[in-house]
Amino acid sequence: MTSESSTRRKLALAPPLARLYAAPRLASSAERTRLLGAGEQLVCELGPERFTVAGVCERAGVSRRTFYAAFENAEQCLLAVFDEVCARAAAEMCGAYRAANRWVEGVRGALAALLALLDERPRLGRFLLVASLAGPPSLLARRRETLTRLADVLAATCPLPARGAPPAPFGAEAVVGAVASILHARVREEPVPPLKDMCNPLMAAIVLPYLDSAAARRELLRAPADAQ
Repeated sequence: MTSESSTRRKLALAPPLARLYAAPRLASSAERTRLLGAGEQLVCELGPERFTVAGVCERAGVSRRTFYAAFENAEQCLLAVFDEVCARAAAEMCGAYRAANRWVEGVRGALAALLALLDERPRLGRFLLVASLAGPPSLLARRRETLTRLADVLAATCPLPARGAPPAPFGAEAVVGAVASILHARVREEPVPPLKDMCNPLMAAIVLPYLDSAAARRELLRAPADAQ
């Protein structure tokens, strides 16, 4: 089996990001959906440190009784908001990834989908990448779990190293961590620069440990029309 055929096979068999992001969920309801939407607005505007039951109820236009029928407390609601946002992002990334027939194109599509979401919702990006670090320990743990899941997906689908070549140092964990760190720094800027412009350099950083410097250079120098 050729290297390209092997890569295509692994790409086709790769589990969806949405499935890997297997966060527990309560039964769906209109009230819960409204609470999650209100919670997302609240945390994007005020941050997790000012995320309260009263604030969510006020924005959702529901009673505390309705809130406590869906969530035990504000922290559980905050985690559910984080899970919901990550699940939406994962679905977009998964769709773009699986639409490609080559590993590089799949990763580029998934990355472009994420950057587009962060560009469209900069406050949401700050919550996911920055404010989540200042939240309760459970939110920080959920953030780490999310990055681990992304690393697991990358590790499960990346090309095998050439015979005799050493594996990438720390593998997918280092790659995902580096991308998250770079995005963290960018979304803290005011105003936030267009993150889509970072697609090429981020792709170069992602493929370098798995392919070679020539592949990284091709990603870095891709024309704008080819970089989407």
